[in-house]
Amino acid sequence: MCLLLMNNGYAQTVISYGKHKVQLSELMQAYNKNRSQGEDEIPLKEYVSMYADFKLKVQAAKDIRLDTLLSIKQDVLNFRSQMVDQYMNDDASTKKLLQEAIDRSKTDRSIAYFFAPHTTMDSLAGIDAMQQVYTALAQGRTDFQNIAQQSSSQQTKVSYIDAGYVTVFSLPYSLEQVVYGLQPGETSKPFQTTSGTHVIKVLNERPHFGRWKIAQILISLPESPTEAQALNAAYKAKELYNRIQHGEEFGKLAAQYSDDKFSFSTQGELSEFSTGKFTPHFEEQVMLLKENGQVAQPFQTSMGYHIIKRLQHLSVKDYSEGEWKALIQEKLMKDARLNISRSIFNKQIEKQTGFRVLNTVSLPTLLAWADSVKGTTEKTRISQFTGFNKPLIKLNDRTLPVSDWLMFVQNYSTNYALYKGESSAAMWDKFKEASVRNYYKDHLEKFNSDFKFQMQEFLEGNMLFEIMERNVWGKAIADTVGLENFYNKHTTRYVWEPSADMILFHVTDMNEAETIRKKLAAGMERSMIEAQHPYILTDSGRFETSQLFDPTFTPAPKATSPFKLQQDGTVTFVYVVRLHPAGQQKSFAEARGLVINDYQDVLEEQWLTELKKKYPIKINASALKE
Repeated sequence: MCLLLMNNGYAQTVISYGKHKVQLSELMQAYNKNRSQGEDEIPLKEYVSMYADFKLKVQAAKDIRLDTLLSIKQDVLNFRSQMVDQYMNDDASTKKLLQEAIDRSKTDRSIAYFFAPHTTMDSLAGIDAMQQVYTALAQGRTDFQNIAQQSSSQQTKVSYIDAGYVTVFSLPYSLEQVVYGLQPGETSKPFQTTSGTHVIKVLNERPHFGRWKIAQILISLPESPTEAQALNAAYKAKELYNRIQHGEEFGKLAAQYSDDKFSFSTQGELSEFSTGKFTPHFEEQVMLLKENGQVAQPFQTSMGYHIIKRLQHLSVKDYSEGEWKALIQEKLMKDARLNISRSIFNKQIEKQTGFRVLNTVSLPTLLAWADSVKGTTEKTRISQFTGFNKPLIKLNDRTLPVSDWLMFVQNYSTNYALYKGESSAAMWDKFKEASVRNYYKDHLEKFNSDFKFQMQEFLEGNMLFEIMERNVWGKAIADTVGLENFYNKHTTRYVWEPSADMILFHVTDMNEAETIRKKLAAGMERSMIEAQHPYILTDSGRFETSQLFDPTFTPAPKATSPFKLQQDGTVTFVYVVRLHPAGQQKSFAEARGLVINDYQDVLEEQWLTELKKKYPIKINASALKE
């Protein structure tokens, strides 16, 4: 009974504007979404007024059919394609997988990994060999390479890999399950996957390695370098390191000398990474760098000699709970383990979509026809079968003919990125799944109220932006006479607080910042500094001193503010040219940005007054109270 009353309550009209209505369910969905996104709490009564104004503006956009604009329609289609896959898994199992991944992401585990591939000569040889590995590890032996060699035989070869530290998503899910099912010091019993037999020993555990950004210069070595090649590479790496220590730019040297084909064009910067991306030795060298901008001495791996520079390190503690969850969720959505949730979801939506096979053509016949078109692209071959246009699958208001099945076989079997030699029977299962999922995607607004609301919100947001640009923002900017008149009537609003003429610098690192500071102190002109440091960014103008990013800095003529280190290792600071007292009148040109903002507020208020006359607003206070 309570649930019925709640549903009926949420179906009540809470806002009406003219003949248009907003139900309580829509209002609360919008209100609760704003609260869940961490925005400042707005009292519900105040939010109702804001939402009513929003709906008025959207209605004005609908009146002139802005929703039919090609640009808006395309934006909505693009947004739909980006969002729809997020609704194509079972919520409960996805949440369980997400929480599991979040829990595991907080620690790394170092492992000793043993593997014996399946062999056609003796299917039990791998199991026997790995049982020997398990026994040796259970006895406390730590000579892992010897264990692997002693457990190998003519029938099977056991491999040992020093995997270093691993974390969530750095291993296949089947192996990750084993790793995080053990405690440090424990060894798994031999277990099998499709590739072979495995044994894993967890050696240690640590807090998560975090996420790193580094740049590197690589002096590569061939697979089996001669002594001369190795010495030459070591000498070259040492020489480059010394040049960096004497002030030469890391990025320039990386672009000129690094053999890393993927990063030399980005001044050596590598993609952000975490545990398990590189070899244990490489990770150890990265962890030795304690400050952003620090450069490590050259070290050797199997690839050659590396010189690395720390740009950024973020530990789990540096992220908010929401940020870390979003980061893990993004990885989860791309991971194969999501197939667990996908399978559960597929069973659920079969019922919702009314899926059923009509059996107008027998399955053996369907598979035989599939065999004959597999690997071909000739559409004319499909029409040669007498039953190609017979109904095959029913989905609520849609019927798929046999020809759809045969086209699926052709498209799938000729897509070499997808096709892995599956049988026609396996493709039949894929076709049934694809038919259900595609229908569900096409009608998702009918099946999922959250998705429907999200699409409506996006469409209305785009329409609001367009109507505001036409009626307020663009109109204010274009009305030069109106802006000047507004400024002349309200000049007392536009006076300077304490201010200064400043030059803003954004430079590559601390060393360059200190070099430029000394040049400024020596009286060097800005243009000369820019010529000598082509990679820096500068800006200048009169700014109110309250805008300074370091509130502890007391500006004075020819003073340089403290350096501010950015997350990417770059540095910003300001140089004060001269000071100005408070109370000076801003010219129209100086105040133009503020005048535009204020004038836009006036135009918006006038426009809303007109809309409220056209669409009188009524609020159902009793519905809100309930």
